Amino acid sequence: ETANYAAGNVHTHIFKGSDNLVRVAVNKYRAVGAYLNDHTVPWDKGVRMVNILKYQDIMAGVRQLIADADAAKSEAVRNYGAIIGEEMVRLQALANATGKPHIADVDKLPTAEDVEAMGVRMEMSPIADPTQFGDVRLGPTDEETAAYVKRLDERAAEGGKHCISECISTMEKSSESLSIPVEDVKRYHSSVIGNLAAVASRMDGANISDDPAIQQNIDALATLADKYDGDDTLSHNQNTRNQAKSDIDTLMGKMQGLV
Repeated sequence: ETANYAAGNVHTHIFKGSDNLVRVAVNKYRAVGAYLNDHTVPWDKGVRMVNILKYQDIMAGVRQLIADADAAKSEAVRNYGAIIGEEMVRLQALANATGKPHIADVDKLPTAEDVEAMGVRMEMSPIADPTQFGDVRLGPTDEETAAYVKRLDERAAEGGKHCISECISTMEKSSESLSIPVEDVKRYHSSVIGNLAAVASRMDGANISDDPAIQQNIDALATLADKYDGDDTLSHNQNTRNQAKSDIDTLMGKMQGLV
């Protein structure tokens, strides 16, 4: 296939179907990373910072998701013979339809051992406290300690901006949805406002910045979401939709000055 398409890599989707046990396990493992990213802010590539005040709650959520994923994986491994059999039937039909017999090659499929190898490994590393004398992570000299503190401050500031950016991204989608004239609304989704409440809650927990403006704007979004929560007139009243969109756009404009 690489030669046929003159491409460096050719990918194919296997174990299709939302009820396929391998696909279920893969999606549950992906959910672990998505949850962690949703509730933390970046430190470096592949490394996240968690608000210490929310650490216990967030880690409890992570551990539950890992347990769910591990259970799904175990079920897939137990039933792997049947899963492979069904997949080979699907691939053989595809091979016959396309005239590409190599598609139905069982040796190219993952083994039960490959599925068993799926998992999550996390490493926790507390950030050094500059007020605690003797922490080797701060460096042996005053200059190195100052450089470390500067990096902490920069990461905290970037973390705050990350939280605001997440809020803005969600607000843009809600504003876009509310911009549709009421006569063109086929179905109103409560998530238009619910997503605002959700991102405000997540970013309230993820925020590690000491900048009061960051927290004030996150709180303002939570208040705005609460104002329109359960307001069914958003589905059929143009004035209410206009006002909600205006409120969102006004707050979003203030937030954009922080990133």
